[in-house]
Amino acid sequence: MSSVRLDGGKRLERRMKKLKNSVRKTIVRAGVRAGTAPVAKTMKARAPKKSKLLSRSIGRRHKTTKGGTAIGIVGPRRGFKKTVVRDGRTVVANPTQYAHLVEFGTVRSAPQPFMRQAWRSSQLAALNAMRDKMAEQIRKKA
Repeated sequence: MSSVRLDGGKRLERRMKKLKNSVRKTIVRAGVRAGTAPVAKTMKARAPKKSKLLSRSIGRRHKTTKGGTAIGIVGPRRGFKKTVVRDGRTVVANPTQYAHLVEFGTVRSAPQPFMRQAWRSSQLAALNAMRDKMAEQIRKKA
């Protein structure tokens, strides 16, 4: 699990403090939503292509805690189950149950890290998207 703390300096803090708490939360949520988009796009592109189910299941969610912290989650979504035949047996493939095994590998299979690499390669784009969206929202609301 990775996290980013976006500190915008004194000027941004002063502008944010002038706004109501509910407006502040709206701005931060919009920034987190914008920041998760490039990460999800890169993760979908880097997911192993053996079965397209894993890349199709990649999605993003957003939460806000009671303290006002906005959280963005990118990874496989629930509900992307598919019945497949493997070695003559019918099994249900559920990306939420095997994505971590693909990422870190098992005793029998080598790791294929696509989530960590996606985060590393799109981290700057995510931060820029967050900053731009939050600045736009501040100008709009202030």
